[in-house]
Amino acid sequence: MSKIVKSKGLFDKISVLIEQARKKVAATINQEMVILYWNIGKTIKEEIIKSDRAEYGEKIVNSLSSLLIAQYGKSFSARNLWFMIQFYETYPILHALRGEFKGLSWTHIRILLPIKDDLKHRFYSTLCQKER
Repeated sequence: MSKIVKSKGLFDKISVLIEQARKKVAATINQEMVILYWNIGKTIKEEIIKSDRAEYGEKIVNSLSSLLIAQYGKSFSARNLWFMIQFYETYPILHALRGEFKGLSWTHIRILLPIKDDLKHRFYSTLCQKER
């Protein structure tokens, strides 16, 4: 019986280590995806600015979306690409972005983007971070 108890204690300790590592991996992946989406928004915005025509921008996004979906999946829909552009436009400095959105998923960020009131934006951002 004592071997089972000792094994259970060892199991619990290792389970905690596994869960902690999984959370760190998920957080790292999430952070990298947010940075990727910001960089995609920046790159598309810079290409659209070169053309200086709104209708050309829409064509770029729709065409690019079709290619990206075929290669990488539905996360790169035209609608999502426009969110990425808006994300870059709202937060043009990547360094400032890192602290404000630490721990937030892309879904959280997309929901927060339309909130223009700075106080409300910070409140909901903090709430999302606390509640995960």
